[in-house]
Amino acid sequence: MATVQAGLLSINDIVKGMRVRASQLSQIFGQHIILINPDIMSDGDIEGEIGYIGETLNDESDGLNRQGKPVAHIYNDAEEKEGDVYLDE
Repeated sequence: MATVQAGLLSINDIVKGMRVRASQLSQIFGQHIILINPDIMSDGDIEGEIGYIGETLNDESDGLNRQGKPVAHIYNDAEEKEGDVYLDE
């Protein structure tokens, strides 16, 4: 089993098959990242093996969900990073 790389990761740092924690992916925006067989760690973070990376979901990502194994879907929306959202009433 691969060990988890330390620190925050960028899209250029990650590859399928790599073990990561969800918190390490917090600065990757606009990418769907699916972790296979995720574990909830004692600090509440989620750790798993990357099974999919992509801007959109497709047959490959859907196939991971159909395998019957647990998955964790990570997606950080760049628009949410911008700050507060105000609605006109």
